[in-house]
Formats: sequence, C-alpha cells, structure tokens
Amino acid sequence: MRYRQLFIALVVLLLARGVQALAPQPNSVFVRIADIGAGLCCVIQINDGDETHYLIYDAGPPDNGGAPSFKAIKDIIPVGSTVDLMVLSHSDADHIAAVNEICDAYKVRRVLRTGDQRTSKTWQTAMAAIAKEVETDGCVDLNLATTEFPFGATYQFGDAYATFVYGRSAPKSTWVPDLSSGEKNNCISIVMRLSYDGQSILFTGDTVGRHILSPEKFSAFSEADMVRNSEIIPIKSDVIIAPHHGADNCSSADFIRAVRPRYVVFSCGSHFHHPRNATVQRYRKFAGVRSSRFFRTDRGDDEGKDKPGEEDWTGGNGKYTNDVEGRDAVDILIEKKEGRKKGKLTVAYQNP
Repeated sequence: MRYRQLFIALVVLLLARGVQALAPQPNSVFVRIADIGAGLCCVIQINDGDETHYLIYDAGPPDNGGAPSFKAIKDIIPVGSTVDLMVLSHSDADHIAAVNEICDAYKVRRVLRTGDQRTSKTWQTAMAAIAKEVETDGCVDLNLATTEFPFGATYQFGDAYATFVYGRSAPKSTWVPDLSSGEKNNCISIVMRLSYDGQSILFTGDTVGRHILSPEKFSAFSEADMVRNSEIIPIKSDVIIAPHHGADNCSSADFIRAVRPRYVVFSCGSHFHHPRNATVQRYRKFAGVRSSRFFRTDRGDDEGKDKPGEEDWTGGNGKYTNDVEGRDAVDILIEKKEGRKKGKLTVAYQNP
C-alpha cells in the first residue's frame, strides 16, 4: 500500500510539472495574449542579460472601460515602468481601449500607429492620451499618416528584434472598390514580427487578405503585399497571432504558406463566432499545423452555426463550454538555452 501511495504521489507531481504555467525567465522573451473577450491585447517582456524591456501590441476592447486589458498588462508590467514600444495595429475600438490607462500608469517611449481618423469616443480618448504622453513624457508618436516609417524598420531590445513588417495610414486606392467598410479599416493594420534566438512571433492585428467565403486560394490586399515582400522583409514565423481573431477575410492560403507557423493563437470572444472553421482548416492544409498547436482565448466555446460555410470552429481543447473572460490567456516563452542552436519555444495556456 505504501509503495502504491508513493507511486500515485510521483505521478501527481509529474503531471503538475507538465502543466506548470509559464512565466518570464532570465534571457527570454515572454508574451501573453490576454483573454479580454472580442479584442486583442498582447503584453511582452524581454529579459536579456541585465536588461528588461516591455512592449505592448494593442490595448483591447472597451468593455468595462478597457479594465480587463489594463489588468492583464499590470499583471506583467509593474506600474511606473517604462514601455519601450506600444503598437496600435489600427484604430478599431477593440484594439485601443486601455491606451488612456497605459499612458497614465507608464512612461511610454514610442507609439507606432496607423494615424487613420475615427470618431468613436474610445478613439478620441486614446488619441488625447497619446498627445498628452508626447507633451509630458517626451513620447515619440510614430503616426504613419505624418511620419515616414519604412517597412522593415527594426528596433532592437537586447537580442530581441521588433520589425515593422507592414501597415498603412489608408488603404491603397486600387483596393477601395473591392473592400467593405470594415475591411477598409482592417487592411491597414500594422504587422510586427518579434524575433529572439532563432524563434519568431508574428503579430497581425486585423490585416486582410481575402473576402469572407472567397475561394480557398484567393489572396489579395495587405497579405498579398507582405508575401510579395517576404524575401526582403521576412514573415516566416514559428507562432502567428492570427489576423482578425480568425475571421474568414484573412489568413489567405498564400499568406499561410509564407508564414508557415507551427503554432496559431486566436484572440477571440464568444459573440462574434471566431475563429471560423474555414480559417482553421486553411492553417491545417497549407501549413500543416497540428490540432494540439491551435490556441484560443475562449477555448471550448461552442456558438453553433452561422450562415452556410461560415461555421465557427468549436475546437480548442474543449475544456470549457461557456466563455468566461480572464481564464484562457495564452502565453509564449522563448528561452535561450546553452547547447541549443536556437531558443526553446513553449506555447501554453496561462491556466493549463
């Protein structure tokens, strides 16, 4: 009996170690894709040697005044710290809501944004906060509508590199007749590639590469531009934060082939039927992504069927049947390890 108890204790210990939550480590890049419902907020901590750098990519939706996103940011970045770079992929409210709180709580050194004009209260509040940060803390406002900032421009943080892959202040005039109003806002999204020790993560905002229900191999707009430029500005990445929360008007076949991700993360909520099943199947078909390497910030959610051909994907571990915000954040850790040719990459749920 005693040996049986010891065996059971050992099994429990090994299982516990197997599902241990990730956390920032020395000589590492740590990224959390926050579970904040239908929106996007990514928090990045870079520890390299004696240096620590913080980056933010998008600031989440306006639910509760952006409080869930700001809480996720504070969980990683201590209040009063310096944020080296805040990227706002585009001006939709579900990507910018916590900007005011971020600018109040931190010294933001640089903001990279599209500069497109909107009228929402969320947008107005965010822009006022950035203007104040420029005036009071000397923040550099990299507004693509007024600042020349070339594709491929790269910031170095220790041995980590953040590259501006794509982004516009307005859609190309040749695209406009073929884009819906929502696609016009999304197609200009700023895309950033973060690389460290031979591993890379692609942050894509709501970039656009197809239309909903387009033929499988249709590819155009921003994604097609990135594919054409990929020999000069690489987009191949080990992890992709999937465009537009997994909607069907992005993640085109050519784009997926060029990125060739091993892991796909969908930042999504329970009421927009994301990610689409068709999108997931393209990642399976054109990049060979395994079932165990899809992650979603509302795992197990099952919303049923939409219009024919637009069904949402109901995979993602299936642990839960109803989405509750704050439970399903996804963490990415890249660690330098002696004896390895490149960093050790781990992707896992914050709450395994």
